[in-house]
Amino acid sequence: MKKLILKLLPLLFILSCEDKKDTTPPEVNIVSPISGATVNEAITITCMSTDNKGVEKVELWVDAVNTG
Repeated sequence: MKKLILKLLPLLFILSCEDKKDTTPPEVNIVSPISGATVNEAITITCMSTDNKGVEKVELWVDAVNTG
């Protein structure tokens, strides 16, 4: 019985260390320009992004074009 427990213990340890699936979506808020602003020239868009597991990158797409 002790041998069985000793064989199962490492398996239990490995399975319990598995990463859980991230179910919380990231959030991105545009800081500027303010909501509803009308612009007619090139501007800088500022945003804040958060995620419970961290943010690797943020991309801004305008009319199906990745702008950065």
